[in-house]
Amino acid sequence: MQLFGSGSIMQQVLDAQALLAERGISADVWSVTSYSELARDAERVERLQRMQPGAQHESYLERVLESVDGPIVACTDYMRALPASIARWVPGHFVALGTDGFGVCESRQDLRKYFEVDAASIAYAALAALRDQGRSLRKGSNHWAMGWVFSTSFPALQTPSFLDRYGLGPFTNRDRRVRRAHRKARQSASALMWCARRTLRDRFKWLFRGALQRAFENRAAQYSISTGYIR
Repeated sequence: MQLFGSGSIMQQVLDAQALLAERGISADVWSVTSYSELARDAERVERLQRMQPGAQHESYLERVLESVDGPIVACTDYMRALPASIARWVPGHFVALGTDGFGVCESRQDLRKYFEVDAASIAYAALAALRDQGRSLRKGSNHWAMGWVFSTSFPALQTPSFLDRYGLGPFTNRDRRVRRAHRKARQSASALMWCARRTLRDRFKWLFRGALQRAFENRAAQYSISTGYIR
């Protein structure tokens, strides 16, 4: 079992390692300095392999994780997409945990539990990854894990309504008509905005011209200068 941690979430990863050790499951903890740099290095090596098919190149991730065993759980206090950016180059089963969401205001401990990046949630994700790989767990481990995190059962999984409406599917003639209608609507909206901007521009231009005319006449009157209209 491998646990990846970084930044302020590292303490939670270490606590999760201790929880797993209490259940008889050993886990190695890795400190990830930068997921972005790991992904860039792997992409660079991938490009070299594509441009030079005969040459043998190996990324830092592949070299370091070559001999590891067990699933990998990567944790961060950023979005899940950050650790997930290295999933393509990680051997074995990979689980990314992060804080996807916004608009939540609570204590740091409660927020980590809410986003499932606290020690108990990390340990439970590790047990679930082992179960998904078909590893045999000690009897009762699943029940103990449930006691770490959840006091109630999981709610029923529901597909978001926008996925039912805009999810994947074959491209049909109706889709073409809908896209054409949307394009015409955008064009009409753009034309209306152009007319509105042109009208406002002309309006302000004449207002500014009138104000300039009055200011020039007032200044000329002070010096008894005859003036005409500005053309």
